[in-house]
Formats: sequence, structure tokens, C-alpha cells
Amino acid sequence: MKKTIYTILLFSITLVSLTGCNRGNAKLRKLIDQLNNECPIPLGTMGSMTGAEYTGHTVYFHYNIVNQLDLDRISENYDQLQMHDLLLESYESNTEESFVRIMEALVEAKVNLNVVFHKVDEMDDPSRNSFFRQSHHEETLSVVFTWEELSYHMPHYNQDANRALESLLHTTELQLPLSMGDGVVCNRVSLDDEYFTYILDCDESKISINEMQMSITENYDAMLEMILTSEDPTMINLIELLSSTGHSLRYLYVGHHSGKEAAFIIDNRTLTDYYNK
Repeated sequence: MKKTIYTILLFSITLVSLTGCNRGNAKLRKLIDQLNNECPIPLGTMGSMTGAEYTGHTVYFHYNIVNQLDLDRISENYDQLQMHDLLLESYESNTEESFVRIMEALVEAKVNLNVVFHKVDEMDDPSRNSFFRQSHHEETLSVVFTWEELSYHMPHYNQDANRALESLLHTTELQLPLSMGDGVVCNRVSLDDEYFTYILDCDESKISINEMQMSITENYDAMLEMILTSEDPTMINLIELLSSTGHSLRYLYVGHHSGKEAAFIIDNRTLTDYYNK
């Protein structure tokens, strides 16, 4: 039984850390879905933002330009480079929360942004979110921003450690629940003033919380070494963030019926000392 519990402990530590492999992309996809739910977004008589799409390497913002005067003004007064600078300036000054979160996610996931303006027939209803299907739409202007450019020109998109840790928390939640087998499931992750915590619910008909705690005590050094020497980019990033924010790392195993807890904890001093080596 002790061997089985130790195997579960090692498996849970390893597998939970891997939930971050695609967390940047998962966060970005969720934000794009939310944006599409809000579209179309009216732009007055000019037209509307009709939606966004994510191809894996690039996010596209699509705008329908209905008013011919606005279309002519764009074409006559701005070439592609000028439009690029104009949009960049407007993005730098945009502090609307949902917009900032998308820009942060682009930088985090290292995904580029392509802003596409479409000319549409004036008889078309600009409120229709149908730019994917209307083949008679003509691309008027396409402006591309690399994620490096967004990061460089918009300092508030470069998150500090505390904000980055909160972002990691939210994107980890997108990967849950995660089954470890033998009645152990990671359902939650939490962040308080002291700990970044993976919370694992245990079916006590299959596993004893008391024996789980004994196994943690007996095998603490081996488990500690596994985490601190991990080559997984997600774990390396987590250790770096925790050493900066002053948080400790905790894996909390909770009995499903009794509520008893067994905890594997790496205190912040240990994380910081290792990171600063």
C-alpha cells in the first residue's frame, strides 16, 4: 500500500505540473470565445467589429467598414505603416479590462495579432457576425502586430510576478479536473497570501489520508528533488514566480468524506534558495 501511495504522490506532482503546457493557449482561446460572444461591437456609422479568430499562430480581429466616407478616408489618408502606428497608439492607451487581458494573453502565448478591415456592401446588415461566410466582402487593409512588438510597446502588458501568478492560477483552472487514478482527482487550485496550492480530492474508500501523510513524510526529500530539478518549463516558471512573490508551494490531499488533509509543502525559502543558485 505504501508503494502505491508513493507512486500516486509522484504521479500527481508530475501530472499536475504538466497542466500548464498549453495554459497560455487555453487562456487565449477562452478570451477569444468571450469576445466573439460580445460581437458584433458597433463602431457608430463606420460599421462594427464582427469577431475574432484564432489560428494557433495568429489572432485575427475583423472589422466591417460600411460607411464609404470612412473607407475612403482610411484609404486616402493612411498607408499600412501609418495605420499600424495609429492602431498601436490606440492600443497603448486602451485600459479596458477585457482588452488588456487579451493583449496580455497574446504576449503570454507568443501569438501575433492581425487586424483586418473589410469593405462591405452598404445594404449588408453590419450587425451580422458573418464575416467567415460572406465571400463578397473585400479585404481593405490588414495590419499585423507581432507579440514581441505588443510586449515592447505596451509595458503594462508585461505582468509583474504577482499578476503573472494570478494569471497562471486562472489558466490552470481551465485544465481541471485532472484524475490521478486510484481515487485521487485534482479539482481545484488556489492562491492566498502564503500558498499556491493544488487541491487533490481523495476517495477514502481507496486511499487513507493518514497513510498518505506518512508517505509524504518518509519520501519528502525524493519528492522535493523531483520538483526542484524538474526540466518542465511550467514548473521552472512556477518556481521562479513563487520565489519572487514570497509564496510557498503546496499539494493538499483532502479526504472526500472525512475532510482530513495531508500536505506536501515546499516553503518559499527553499524555493528561493534553489532558484538563486
